[in-house]
Amino acid sequence: PLSKIARNIDMAKKGYNLLVDAIIRPPRASYDEEHLGPANFIFLQAEFQREDFTLMTERGYEVFVSHWKRTISSKAQNFPILVYM
Repeated sequence: PLSKIARNIDMAKKGYNLLVDAIIRPPRASYDEEHLGPANFIFLQAEFQREDFTLMTERGYEVFVSHWKRTISSKAQNFPILVYM
């Protein structure tokens, strides 16, 4: 049987691994493409369009990408870009 100290160390390791999985490697969300909303929409009086495509990683995995961009070029202020991986 494991000693009390060994059990506590084992519990601490399991707790640490759960924390790492929750924060650093959270589970991926599954959703259908229609959950992304309409491909064309207006936000803050500017028109945007979503383009969906896939990229292949060096390891051979597909990464599904949605790129939202303004439909017309404008001299108005630039909009920020957010990349979420």
